[in-house]
Amino acid sequence: MLSRYKGFIVFAGVVLLLLLAIYLTRPAPYNLGSYSASLKNLTPDQRRNVCLGARKINNTYVNPGMVFSFNAMVGPRTIERGFVPSKVIFEGDVIESVGGGICLLSSALYNAVIRSNLQVVIRVAHTKIIRSVPAGLDATVWYGLNDLSFKNNTSAKVKVVALCSYDRLNVSIKGNEPDKLPEIIIEKHKMSEKETLVSVYKKVGGSVEKISEDVYMKP
Repeated sequence: MLSRYKGFIVFAGVVLLLLLAIYLTRPAPYNLGSYSASLKNLTPDQRRNVCLGARKINNTYVNPGMVFSFNAMVGPRTIERGFVPSKVIFEGDVIESVGGGICLLSSALYNAVIRSNLQVVIRVAHTKIIRSVPAGLDATVWYGLNDLSFKNNTSAKVKVVALCSYDRLNVSIKGNEPDKLPEIIIEKHKMSEKETLVSVYKKVGGSVEKISEDVYMKP
């Protein structure tokens, strides 16, 4: 009887070690950077576009050295693909366009990317300050024109997670445990009554690097 118990204990120990090994070696186990945005100020149509886009990029893996393109992953914003018309800022003007509101998703992804210390390849700021994210931390997208893309400059896979509820959007980047993650610093300088210069830096340890510098018009 005692030997039977010993055999069971050994077997259970082996199973636990195997499960632990699987857990520790699973792809993208750690949360590198994340961003949460409120959907409360969006219209129902804008919310629908954001959540549809979130489903299209959710659980996407990016291999080392590969570039993730927002427009390539989300695809054309058309009625046939489930997107609906809503208000959007285009070249400083508020217009009605299919997929309106999806810039909140690209902006949330951008914030998660820079907090993960990944390499931003393409990012375009709005021309006017928007309410949904702080100035300097926005990223406008327009299929065929403006894209948001980043490169996985780490040695392991990273995973994009985008979860959308009725009133909240949460975007995060998961990967292997990093050495250090950056602190994001925003500096604003009023250039005139209508223009504001916003500079964004990332601080990693004692090193400070400028991420972006944008001029915004007063809305």
